[in-house]
Amino acid sequence: MKIDKFDPPANIDDFGTDATLKTLFSQKMSSNFDDCVNSVTAFLNSEGGGSCQFYNPVTHGRTDPDLAETLGDVTWNGFPKRFLTTGPAGTPNFAAAEQALTPGHRRQQDEYLEWHVKRNVAGKITSVHFTCEGYDYFEFLGKNAPDKLVDLYKTFISPSVKKEDLFIGNQYRHPRQN
Repeated sequence: MKIDKFDPPANIDDFGTDATLKTLFSQKMSSNFDDCVNSVTAFLNSEGGGSCQFYNPVTHGRTDPDLAETLGDVTWNGFPKRFLTTGPAGTPNFAAAEQALTPGHRRQQDEYLEWHVKRNVAGKITSVHFTCEGYDYFEFLGKNAPDKLVDLYKTFISPSVKKEDLFIGNQYRHPRQN
C-alpha cells in the first residue's frame, strides 16, 4: 500500500497543529523502515538470497492491494503464546500473564499488546487497560517534544511523574530500560 506520510500511532493528535513535528515524525519512521529493509536485505544476501518482503510504504509503496480480498482477513490473537495451553484439555494461564509488577521487573507480555487489570478490594476486575505501545514514538517525543512526553505520562500513568523519572540528562529512558 502506498501512503503519503507516516502519521502518529492511531492518528492520535499529540502533535496538535505543529506541522514540523508531524514532518519530523514521518521522516524518522521512513528512515526506520529504510534501515530495516536494508538490514533484512543484507541478511538475505549473506545467507544465499531471497527477496525482502518488507518495504517502506512512503517511498516504495504499491498502489494495488497488498492482499487480495479473496484471500480473506489476516487474523491475529494478541494473547502471548507462552501463556496458551500446550495440550487439548488445558486452559490459557491468564494469571501468569497478569502477574503483579514489582520494581525492576516487567510483565511477560508481548510488547505490541500489553494490558493491565485493575481490581477492587474484593478482587473483581473493574477495568482493563490495553496498550500497543510503539517505543519509537515515545523515543521520538523524548527527543523532539520532551514536555509533551512528560504530560502524556502524567495524564495516562500518574500525575506525580516528573521529567527526571523519564530522562537521564536529556536522554529519554523508557521505564523498561531502567
